[in-house]
Amino acid sequence: FVSFTPYINASYNWSLEGCDTSGNCNMTANRTLFTNFIAPAICGSEMNGNGSIDNPCIVTNCTQLQNMSYNLTLNYKLNNDINCSDTPNWNGGAGFTPIGDSSNHFTGNLDGNNQTISDVFIDASFGSDQGIFGFIENSTVNNVGFVDMNFTNTFQSTGAIGESLNANISEIFASGTIIASADGAGCLIGNSNGGWINNSFAYCYIEGSDDVGGL
Repeated sequence: FVSFTPYINASYNWSLEGCDTSGNCNMTANRTLFTNFIAPAICGSEMNGNGSIDNPCIVTNCTQLQNMSYNLTLNYKLNNDINCSDTPNWNGGAGFTPIGDSSNHFTGNLDGNNQTISDVFIDASFGSDQGIFGFIENSTVNNVGFVDMNFTNTFQSTGAIGESLNANISEIFASGTIIASADGAGCLIGNSNGGWINNSFAYCYIEGSDDVGGL
């Protein structure tokens, strides 16, 4: 029986030095540290998974959805429909905080698993890049419905996804009400540059001053 506490960033080679007549043996472990070791990602917020492609962080409620903002590079997957009807009470009435913004883009991925995210409220107070996702880049978002969104006082690049750069979006839909204080208001996406959108649709009531509507 061998008991020891290993380093996670090392490999071990064991050598047998000898045994006595009672069968007790001495062994030596030679440890090699990995200098370029990258620690496994941690999902946080009591989410299962580790954020890898094969083992994504599993999102089961709106709080966990919001906490995707703490690590913008991981892979996420919805486990069930996500109800965000309590978000009007969040952040002093400002509601949900977009995942990613113009300074810190969401570069991870979301597999919606054919589930919905519903009743997200945002009072943006004239902020830009507003949406459930504020700004995504080189991401894949698929198989999800953004239902009954309620966004108000938004300013530039507003939608379920505020701004998309070289992202791949497929099999998603959005519905709700978007009241924008300036331009660039959409339902599904406020502003898109590069990437592609496939088999997706949107149905929203939208107000804004310029470049309003579309997908």
